[in-house]
Amino acid sequence: MKELPPIQPEEIPFEIPKNWVWCRLGEICEINPRNKVDDELDVGFIPMSMISQVFGIKPTYEIRKWGAIKTGFTHFANNDVVVAKIIPCFENSKAGIISDLPNGIGAGTTELIVLRGNQFVLPEYIYAFVKRIDFLKNGERIMKGVAGQQRVPTEYFYYTPIPLPPLAEQKRIVAEIERQFTKTKRLKEQILANQQATEQLLKALLHNVFKVKEKEEVI
Repeated sequence: MKELPPIQPEEIPFEIPKNWVWCRLGEICEINPRNKVDDELDVGFIPMSMISQVFGIKPTYEIRKWGAIKTGFTHFANNDVVVAKIIPCFENSKAGIISDLPNGIGAGTTELIVLRGNQFVLPEYIYAFVKRIDFLKNGERIMKGVAGQQRVPTEYFYYTPIPLPPLAEQKRIVAEIERQFTKTKRLKEQILANQQATEQLLKALLHNVFKVKEKEEVI
């Protein structure tokens, strides 16, 4: 584990409950871990196109032999959190929790940062944290590279402060986020359904109006 400096008072953006602690993301996560398994093992391969920017959508995968993808790609395993590091995927919040991989491991696009949490943090809590607007905005400000190929430095993920509650509180927070997300999703679906119904009604009205107009012209 990389040794990181203590968090300074000026780095703390808000107050937290007494039973929470501020720590750096790199103190509770192994960043960009590596896998070592047999080359003939079936594993999952995840290109960037299979990682969604929509909250709660887990990455999908293709099945490959480990020997074919173990070099030149980013390694990960089930329950790792992956975050796109390149423009515009980072700004668009492409991220996900890895799950259901064949034999539990895989590899994919090199444009990912992998966060493997320790026993004190839930993958779902890490995922919710890296989807925060302020996390994305702060990362955007320090991107490096030429235009169109800018990336968030790996150091950003090591040094970023994260408020860490006890596991029971993390579970409660994650459950509340998922509840609110489900509620918002249903509301969006209702709005979309209403819009579609309105569009169909307008089409029908316009169709009837023009039919009447055509009859009047014939008369």
